[in-house]
Amino acid sequence: MIALFRSLYTWSTRLDPERRALLFDVVTVFRTDDSVVGGLRPRRWWWLRSGLLMVALDLALPGLREVPILGILRGCPPEHAALIASGAQSAGLRVIEVTLDSPSSLRQVREVVDLDLDLLVGVGTVTRAVQVAEAAAAGARFAVSPVVDAMVIAACAEAGLPCIPGAATPTEIHAALSAGAAAVKVFPALTLGGPAFIAAIAGPLGHPSLIPTGGIDARDVAEYLAAGAVAVGAGSRMFVPEALRSGDVERVRRDVHAWIEALS
Repeated sequence: MIALFRSLYTWSTRLDPERRALLFDVVTVFRTDDSVVGGLRPRRWWWLRSGLLMVALDLALPGLREVPILGILRGCPPEHAALIASGAQSAGLRVIEVTLDSPSSLRQVREVVDLDLDLLVGVGTVTRAVQVAEAAAAGARFAVSPVVDAMVIAACAEAGLPCIPGAATPTEIHAALSAGAAAVKVFPALTLGGPAFIAAIAGPLGHPSLIPTGGIDARDVAEYLAAGAVAVGAGSRMFVPEALRSGDVERVRRDVHAWIEALS
């Protein structure tokens, strides 16, 4: 059955962006609306929901399956953002977010997008619905929020941006996925209990797409993935603030490479 879902994803990669967005919408409905699957008992359909979650994430964030690290660029000086992102991509990173509390954040998004790298660029720290349209106009391909906000999730759906809300409890995670989230940022992961917390909640929640973030080091990545995470969020422990401030691209390359090496 997993092979079937992987085949669906492989086929979807050949679609143009508009058709991929439509398929993502269809998958989202099927995985969140009980009436679509006939109201049958959830336990009987756990494999369908888990498979659709996997497909939805792959459609939303291609690249995370290959390199399950979501890089978080926070507080980077605008003049260094493009070089830092390029360096991270050359070291193997495939998905990156620019947090909206960074200086000239949308300018950073536009400049990184304009590089046309093999790098999916999104925005983070989205807390208001109005920010979603602005991010989409700048070229962002997804949005990450520290909270579960129904208006933000709805705005993302309207703009065609996959949404990754932040949650700290099973109830919040369930609410985010039911509202149409492509994945859930489990935050702050270390404070919540680290890999043990992910392992404890993954099964009862039907193995959703969880991206623990907060307090994670390169040496922790494999343990989080083994616990059930689909990826991890890496911020200041991968993009060291000193390297961002000075524009030290070589340091960024070395650090990103070390994180990716930790996957093997």
